[in-house]
Amino acid sequence: MATFRCGICEAFNEVEDAAAEPRCIGCESKLDLSGKPQEVDGPALERAIALSPVPVLVDFWASWCGPCLMSAPVVKALGSRLAGEIVVVKVNTEDAPEAGETHAIYAIPTFAVFQRGEEVSRQMGLLPVASSRPGCVRSPLLGTAKRTHSRGQDGWSQGRAFTTVRAGGLARTSGRAIWLSRRWGPPPMSGCWSR
Repeated sequence: MATFRCGICEAFNEVEDAAAEPRCIGCESKLDLSGKPQEVDGPALERAIALSPVPVLVDFWASWCGPCLMSAPVVKALGSRLAGEIVVVKVNTEDAPEAGETHAIYAIPTFAVFQRGEEVSRQMGLLPVASSRPGCVRSPLLGTAKRTHSRGQDGWSQGRAFTTVRAGGLARTSGRAIWLSRRWGPPPMSGCWSR
C-alpha cells in the first residue's frame, strides 16, 4: 500500500490502485502520485512530520543557494523513485526561518529524514550522485540505522539564531558567517553556509 500527502488539505492517503485516479480522503481533490517534492511552510512541516505514516524527507533550501538548486533534480528523482514509500517536502528557509531554527538547520542544503515524528537521518551539503542511482538510493540518507543529531554541536549557523561567539564556533559579523576552525576544522565545501 502506498501513502501520498495531499498538497491541498495535507491529509495522508493510502492508495492501493494508482490506475484508478485516487482522490484525497479529506478534500476529494485528485492526488498527485508523482512523488515530486511539495513546498511547505513551518507549520505545515511540523504537521507532516507528526502525522506521516511513512518517512518524510525534508529538503531545507533557499533560492539564492547554488548547491540547493543543483540538488533539486536529485531530490525530485528520489521522490519519484520512492513515491508512496516516502513523502518529500521542501522548506525555503528564507520564507520560513522558524522551521530552520526549530530543526537546527545551520547549513543549506540540509536534508533530514523524519520517521514517527523523530529525526532519524541528516545530511548537510549536496546529496551524492550515488543517491540518484537505483541501487544506492537508501544509503546513507535513507538508511535504516538511526543516527542522532545533537543540536548546536556541529558548529553551523545561518546567522539568524546564533548570537554568541565562541572559539571554534561560528560567528556572525556584518551579516556574514565566519568559520572559526580551531575546534571543528574547515567547513564542508558542498553547501552554502554564508550569503
